[in-house]
Amino acid sequence: MNRHLTIGDRWLVISLRVDQCLSFRHIARIINCTHQTVHNILQLFHETNNVIELEGRGGGNSLSDDKFHTVIRLLYRYPSETSSQLNNRFYQRTGRFVTTRVIRNYRRRLGFHPVHAKIQPLLNQRHTDDRLAFYQQHTHDDWSQFIFVDEKVFQVDASRLVYWIPCGRSRPTTFRSQ
Repeated sequence: MNRHLTIGDRWLVISLRVDQCLSFRHIARIINCTHQTVHNILQLFHETNNVIELEGRGGGNSLSDDKFHTVIRLLYRYPSETSSQLNNRFYQRTGRFVTTRVIRNYRRRLGFHPVHAKIQPLLNQRHTDDRLAFYQQHTHDDWSQFIFVDEKVFQVDASRLVYWIPCGRSRPTTFRSQ
């Protein structure tokens, strides 16, 4: 909210809107401010029935320190969960309900950003034929003696899965199932 308007100007905004039903833009031209300032003053008036900004309204840290640390632990422990799933886990642990928007805001404020799982390319016909020929050639061999170089833990069908990782941490090379 702009602090350059006096209290009298703010009450004038309320009077022009309530008594004369003028538009935000028309009031802004009369008062010499932006229409967003007019909107903010009217919103403040409807929320608090006053035009003076008081302490404790809006913003700020809505969670205590221990509950805030609970959110941090949940974000690090469950990087692939949505904000509603994290909200449910938070409620189960603390017994306090917060909105999913609060979880999203804390996630962004703490520097987490979304990373999408990479889509594995599908095998084409040539790859399939090569693998089949290899299997047929080595059908009677002892498979415990083979070492496959592409054996790693990853999830091929997780193309829609989103992981939230903190800024500065490198992108995971493999995505493990939780």
